[in-house]
Amino acid sequence: MAENRLFKELRLSGNDDMGGVVSYIADVTEEGKAVKFPPIVRLDIAGSDLSSGDVKKLIKIINRPTIHITSIDVSGSKLRGDMAKIFDILLAMEKTQNSVLQLKVNDCQIADSAVTNMKNYISSTTKLTTFKVGYNTTLFKKGNYSFISEMIRANTTLKNLDLSGMNFTSEQVTPIFDAILNHPTLVKLTFDANPVGQYLNKIAELLMMCQHLVVLRLRNLENVSKEELVNWLNNSLPDTMSVEKICLQGNGLTSEDISKAMDSHPTVHFEI
Repeated sequence: MAENRLFKELRLSGNDDMGGVVSYIADVTEEGKAVKFPPIVRLDIAGSDLSSGDVKKLIKIINRPTIHITSIDVSGSKLRGDMAKIFDILLAMEKTQNSVLQLKVNDCQIADSAVTNMKNYISSTTKLTTFKVGYNTTLFKKGNYSFISEMIRANTTLKNLDLSGMNFTSEQVTPIFDAILNHPTLVKLTFDANPVGQYLNKIAELLMMCQHLVVLRLRNLENVSKEELVNWLNNSLPDTMSVEKICLQGNGLTSEDISKAMDSHPTVHFEI
């Protein structure tokens, strides 16, 4: 593999012993090594149980000038406080020819100590288009929810944002939706597994006012009954909206349940 100059993507998510792979890549890409490594642009090792040593080597790989990674997926890897260093490296890369376009860090147990680093990176990036940071409630240990809306408001490049499983309350989600409403490029929002029963009306307002969202994912929702969700879809969606697809899998819905919504919005594809 090391000598393959055509190899571009390394997708190893869900496999065991990814620490060994990380160690190997870190070793063969070390400066001064005779072995050349393929010019990979995508590294997926989601779901890997990385040790602290593995994480340090992963950071070295991301920072290697010989590797031009534009897509990173480490979702499910418990990176915790190490994410602070990764965010700092990605921000520094913005000043070089190497920049990450897609970053997926869902369920990485990101420590609240990395909040400032994350906010600085997302606020400053001019390259990142996909950011998946769902299921990281560890970020809010000190109740600092406001940084989410602040970094969205400061960002100008994101097209795909995942904020699933963050347990947002109605009060916390209001400034986030306001930031999304005014974002210049965002077209896809994933909001799975959030307790939306508290703020279905706010989601309807977002759909009514937002003119750039194309895809909205509301799968496996919490704190909302099937009856409440059916009633909302059939009776509270705005007559006109920019969204072309609403993903609703995992909520126990059938096409018969939401036939009224489907008939009223023929240009919207409801995935159930």
